[in-house]
Amino acid sequence: MTKNDAAKSETEPTQRCGTRWGRASVALVLSLGVCAGLGVAMMNGALATTITATQAKGTLTTSGLQGTGLGAVVKPVPVKDSSGKVHQSWVARFGLQHASVKDLCITEKASLLGQVVTLMVTVGGPNTPADIELGGVILDAYKADARIVLKGTTAINKNGRDVAVAGSPITLDGQPDEFGLQSEAAELQNVTGTISTIQVPAGLSAPSVRGTFAFGDRNCPTPS
Repeated sequence: MTKNDAAKSETEPTQRCGTRWGRASVALVLSLGVCAGLGVAMMNGALATTITATQAKGTLTTSGLQGTGLGAVVKPVPVKDSSGKVHQSWVARFGLQHASVKDLCITEKASLLGQVVTLMVTVGGPNTPADIELGGVILDAYKADARIVLKGTTAINKNGRDVAVAGSPITLDGQPDEFGLQSEAAELQNVTGTISTIQVPAGLSAPSVRGTFAFGDRNCPTPS
């Protein structure tokens, strides 16, 4: 993974936060544990601002996001592989003081009993009456694609160490002499990304949250 990469960047029926008992009871435990853990962490703002991610990569999509206090830096983060060893991997870290999202889908894939399994968490959607409100966001991405409009005073190629998330205690821990971007506000459309971690330090308010766990390689719908 290079710094440039960081900066760019039907099988069986699903059950809601569950799976079929006949396939593997451990799958149900995994599904319920991840779904419940994610919900509690987001709602209570319990996610730490400094964490060691696993080597697994997730995908994230949303059709639209509006945020204030945008900061972005390129930096190395600790990643733990399957053997337990920790190494450094370069990511683009984005921070927002507040964000309103139309819909959000996150997937992570793993191997269970020799098969690919997918955990998919969807928040909101096209038919929900209200936006998803995120009280601050810290997102580490290996790759991200979106149409973006920066609003207000904007600084591009700012020293990473000096990039701040305006109006928020969030710190991005940018590195000296590395790329940084800072803007008063931003609007993003048709966002897709490969992510390491996402944190919501001040909690999440959403009209609906749904977790599904399924055997097979599943993907989030393409944002439109």
